[in-house]
Amino acid sequence: MRQSLRPFKSFHRQSGQRWVRHSTSNTKPRSGTPFDFLRDISLKPPAGTWDIHNINSFYHVLKDHLALAAHHSIVRPGFQQVSFNEFLRERDLCVDGGDRRYAPGDEWKYRVWAGGSMTFYKAFINPSQRQLIFPSEKVSSVRVVGNPADEDAKVFVTLTKMYHEAEFVPGSTNLLPIQDKEPIISEDKHLCFMRNIPSNLRSLDSLRKIPPPGERFHAQTMKPTPALLFRFSALTSNDHRIHIDPDFTRREYGVPNLLVHGPLTAVLMLEVLRKGHGLYTINRTHRLTVTGFDYKNLLPLFVNETITIACKPSDIVSLRELEHESEGRATLERWDVWIQKGDGENATVVARGKAILAPTAPQGKTVDWEDPDQEDDYETLDEQYHGLTQY
Repeated sequence: MRQSLRPFKSFHRQSGQRWVRHSTSNTKPRSGTPFDFLRDISLKPPAGTWDIHNINSFYHVLKDHLALAAHHSIVRPGFQQVSFNEFLRERDLCVDGGDRRYAPGDEWKYRVWAGGSMTFYKAFINPSQRQLIFPSEKVSSVRVVGNPADEDAKVFVTLTKMYHEAEFVPGSTNLLPIQDKEPIISEDKHLCFMRNIPSNLRSLDSLRKIPPPGERFHAQTMKPTPALLFRFSALTSNDHRIHIDPDFTRREYGVPNLLVHGPLTAVLMLEVLRKGHGLYTINRTHRLTVTGFDYKNLLPLFVNETITIACKPSDIVSLRELEHESEGRATLERWDVWIQKGDGENATVVARGKAILAPTAPQGKTVDWEDPDQEDDYETLDEQYHGLTQY
């Protein structure tokens, strides 16, 4: 059974930059698995300033495939992925080009991206201001689905990456996060490791049908090309060969074609949401931006497949009672976003997400919100992991 992404229910007013959710991880690890050695492995992404060249290049790469909202000098949600990536030595790569440092072991030689979540604590990040950033990244959770001894077991590794505002250490060129400041972006990335590739990943035609969540408000159709996959790999320093080497993908993974990156599907959904929400709120006085985004990759998405990326509003929560009268009425909005193959009766969802959009108050005075439903419920979490990938 797949568990739906959890709703938000209550909100708390505090000082801060904007309306955001408090990130309370529901993937806290439990002890007693064969993979305890992976927990708390820390990676070392480079610190510095946002990569303006990569951010602008990524926008123009996507513009070849989608009708995008106007490009402003900001780090758009999802675009943080093209900055602060490590350039790995070949000795740190597995045979398939994936990062060896957090792999469960050589026998778990197949990996796919199962999904993730992003929380944005700052509404507008202007990369041209040359703001100093200290990113941190570590393995925050390791979960096993099934008996680890079984051939069809899966190991889910969650990486948590945080982007902190930074400052120079006095008398040094080293950077450290500014004390007592929350990160400006937090991102969880769920990877699934397997001993064997399931049969339905080996076929272009899936027997599993997942209907869209409802009537779409806005949609765009595109075809992920080999050039798009190659460029995203280059911009994110991703050497995983299943995105760039079709011969290897067919020979070693037994997969019929290149697979579209999981984090790229997240950006595609966020960009269509950005465009759709702009049309939805064209005459609105309050400005809303994405503060939280959770997504799952449910079925494989191959290169050169025609897909439709769609979005629709699902819930609108009035915050009038939480606002000062002088600030007027504001709302939080929750949107469904998804990627589907086919249409009508033949439509099936291959990736889906839920986004929270929140108001940016005057002078940047906004608040935090908490999701009390995000609890460390491991029985529920096991169901969620089963739903993260059905490959």
